[in-house]
Amino acid sequence: MEPPAGPPCHAELPEIAAAARLRDFKNDDAAAAKVLDVALARKEPDDPLERARALAARLELAVALGEQARARALRDEIDEAPLSDEERALLRPQLDAVDALDRSQR
Repeated sequence: MEPPAGPPCHAELPEIAAAARLRDFKNDDAAAAKVLDVALARKEPDDPLERARALAARLELAVALGEQARARALRDEIDEAPLSDEERALLRPQLDAVDALDRSQR
């Protein structure tokens, strides 16, 4: 049996997982941010939700690193992403966590 054509539905980009490992296990936010910056600079993935998830992960790092201008630009790109209401609902917990982090740093 042949695998289905195209990417798996909502498959996580490997760079998101790599950045999470750098941040969570190595406590290296700067390296994690660099991994995501490289991934986001490449061609956009076929799945807009996965790009939005990568943007949200980078947004969290921007907040943690105090990169306020970068955080605003990332939030704007997420807000403009071509996502359905259901996809935005899937992304909401990640963005809520970023908002909580931002409030905790004020």
